Amino acid sequence: MVFEEKPLYPKSNLVAPPFYIYKRGALPLIRKYLDEGNNPDALGNFIPWLITYKDVYAYQFEGRRYDIGTLESYQQACRASSNDEGNL
Repeated sequence: MVFEEKPLYPKSNLVAPPFYIYKRGALPLIRKYLDEGNNPDALGNFIPWLITYKDVYAYQFEGRRYDIGTLESYQQACRASSNDEGNL
């Protein structure tokens, strides 16, 4: 599967919460990424770029995740957690 940052039409229901762990050797590549003019405000774009230089691995978590980037989505997550206590 290809990593995509917030695709308009997702190919699955999988998400990638921003829990990134980088080995020390990958950190200098952040400067290279930025020096090449890549977007510093969308760090999710760094992962597909990094794949061309290093092996990248993912871990699939169990359970639900909620995007709370807006007040409305935060309120929806609160309602969902109230209705589904113990299953989050």
